[in-house]
Amino acid sequence: NIYKKEFNDNGFYHPRYINYSFKNNSNVREFVKSFYELIIGEKVNVNIENDFEAFQKKNIDISIVNKNLLAFNFRFEELQNKSHLFKAVFKANNNDILDFRIDVSKGYFAFRSLEKINNSFYELNGKEIYKNLFSKNSEIEAFSWLVYKSFQKYDSHQSIENQIANNLKKLLSNIQ
Repeated sequence: NIYKKEFNDNGFYHPRYINYSFKNNSNVREFVKSFYELIIGEKVNVNIENDFEAFQKKNIDISIVNKNLLAFNFRFEELQNKSHLFKAVFKANNNDILDFRIDVSKGYFAFRSLEKINNSFYELNGKEIYKNLFSKNSEIEAFSWLVYKSFQKYDSHQSIENQIANNLKKLLSNIQ
């Protein structure tokens, strides 16, 4: 059963209560692949192994990121009572105060304004600079973050820590 024993106010299972694992995802992909082969009659040559689970749950060594950013006086700290969630705050030369996060358990790096302005985290003086510097493989204005980048979008042949640090070096050298 993929559902938890929780219901919404109407007595129905709510989608946020679905307990769906990567194992289920792999099984679904195997089924779709088999179904396609059956209907089309051709063998599908795709690797259906899902190594994202291992990649996402990778323990990031935040000290590597911090060490690479010493020259900018920039440091991520683990949030209290939130293991695998790291935060850094930085004031840019244009008076923007940026809230940076690395969430290892959810597998993303993101940043936005520290405070809501006009009911938005996107109201920043350097908004266009930030968006342009992070447009490659990043989502812009997603999930309340100005810039959001899933670990999936990073090159799996390089360390995530160094890639995050390099992105931040480029940003910080433009706004410090």
